[in-house]
Amino acid sequence: MIFARSALDAITTAAANANAAQRSIPLPSGAGEINRVRSTRSRRAMLEGTWSSLLAERTTQVLGATRAAMQADPSLSLNPFKSVCRALSVLYDAAPTIQHPTATADDLRNLTGKIAASGLWPMMQRVQQYTLGLREMMVHAALDPSNGALRFRAVYPDMVYARATEDRPDEPARIEELRARSAGYLRSRGIAVTPNVVNTDEVWTVDVYDISGPVPFHAVHLLGGGATGAGWQLGLDITAQIYGGALAGEAYPWRATPTRAALADNPDAQGAPVLPYVLYHAAPNGDRLWDPYEWIEIVDGTLTAGVLNSFLLHTFADASWPQKYLIGGAPAGAAVTMADAEGERRAYVPADPTSILVVEKLPGFDGQVTAGQFQPGGDIATQESVLGNMISALMESAGISPSDVQRLSGNARSGAAIALTNEGKRELQRRYQAIFEASDQRLVRLCAILLNRYSDGLELAAEAAGQPIPTRYRFPEGGYSLTYPRIPRSPEELKAHREHIFALLDRGMLTAAEAFAALHDVPLDVAERRVREITQEREPVEVAPVEPAQPMPSQPAQPEKPKRDMMREAIQDVIDAIQDGESAADIAVTLLALLDDENEDEEDIVDDVSVGGEDA
Repeated sequence: MIFARSALDAITTAAANANAAQRSIPLPSGAGEINRVRSTRSRRAMLEGTWSSLLAERTTQVLGATRAAMQADPSLSLNPFKSVCRALSVLYDAAPTIQHPTATADDLRNLTGKIAASGLWPMMQRVQQYTLGLREMMVHAALDPSNGALRFRAVYPDMVYARATEDRPDEPARIEELRARSAGYLRSRGIAVTPNVVNTDEVWTVDVYDISGPVPFHAVHLLGGGATGAGWQLGLDITAQIYGGALAGEAYPWRATPTRAALADNPDAQGAPVLPYVLYHAAPNGDRLWDPYEWIEIVDGTLTAGVLNSFLLHTFADASWPQKYLIGGAPAGAAVTMADAEGERRAYVPADPTSILVVEKLPGFDGQVTAGQFQPGGDIATQESVLGNMISALMESAGISPSDVQRLSGNARSGAAIALTNEGKRELQRRYQAIFEASDQRLVRLCAILLNRYSDGLELAAEAAGQPIPTRYRFPEGGYSLTYPRIPRSPEELKAHREHIFALLDRGMLTAAEAFAALHDVPLDVAERRVREITQEREPVEVAPVEPAQPMPSQPAQPEKPKRDMMREAIQDVIDAIQDGESAADIAVTLLALLDDENEDEEDIVDDVSVGGEDA
């Protein structure tokens, strides 16, 4: 596609503004946190398409400043890192099913509907992609106070400082999130501020949530002031201006419903405090919150592949054809162009395969005019092969098996267009379900807590106003499980899969429940319950014995009518039918019945039948 110069300038300007805005985001305190945040922001730029400055820096490192300046701007057309993250993100292609062992069907239907209406599951497709690339992501959950609708927001780890407790080092207990708030909104709350976010009328603030101590609290600070540790620099506390008061201790609103035992001991007991965030890991850490340097080889390889791709395009544009030359001569009849924007004029000769090029000897040249050509300066096929091999190696480093990849093109540079086979996608769904389901369960629990608290608030408000109490939510606050729909198998895959499972079952290598789980792709506990139900349905039902019925008293057998009398009656019926004017078809049916009897003398019978008192 060819862009006008104004369009190219607009694209370049937008990319430059995005790069500048990202580089202007504040950094936390502490060397370790600064390195983590910088590494994560570089990855986020590569996922968001704002990595031109990163690629330009790598190009200068590889080629040197002089050779890098000879090329056009680096091309962002090849990004194996983003392609890998997108290809692996298949867990949320369809919305999962929420299950609970004791919740009612109405509760599950209401909870599932509210979560689905919020748009969470489509958002989770992007969350998984960024979780794999950044190695962690957070999801913030909230309720719209006007209608009780759930609201979710993806939170990037480079915008968060977090601390964990000693017993749970991979779960945050304190979160400081850097957020941009409208300067006009803050002024309306009586807070004097000056915008400090690049290219916007916004102000950097820090949301603090802490449940690590005996007094949980939430606070909002302006960014600024001196370093307060390894997190963000916390300035003026503006919590009271935004919320109307402090949110600490008993006023901390994010709490689970208190248990019955706690209420029995203290009717005014508060539930356990929770954070309105859920942390997602790309892989189980266990010993730390962040894992920012995993996949560094894929990130670094993508930058190197971007340099090679840009150099390949440079070779194609500037050194992919034989260069012709003349010694001591010049083409005759050259036309001079109009001056270009820079005031330069060019001479050119229209050339065609059928035309004859006339060469004039240059004045003052005593030698023989010589014409020749140089071979292309770059081998595009070799460069493309090297680039394709590098992309394939990056795919394998990300855990993508070559047998699970089907390319959309035969081009070696089509790493940006990889597509996984269905079996490969199913394997990835199984792999990441074990990792993401635990966080999804915590997120569903958090939704139940928020909805229950909202319902409690509506009840208290209705009681205070003397109005009817609305229907209360009372969702279980834990114990949820999720089933993620698998990519359907083709008819051939289904047949081979069934035959394999049945063969293992026949050889005693699988139980009935394991076979059911493998066939229907459900958890083993669900399979065991279904197998029990099916077995109970197939068990024979015991029926009480029935007393034999008393035989009915036998009736005396009726004497059989002689066949001759029967024949006589039939013939009489025919004669009556003729007299009554019945159709020939009906009469023929009667006659055929008479002819079937070969053991009677029809003439003797007819002689005995009279018609109207006369012999027939």
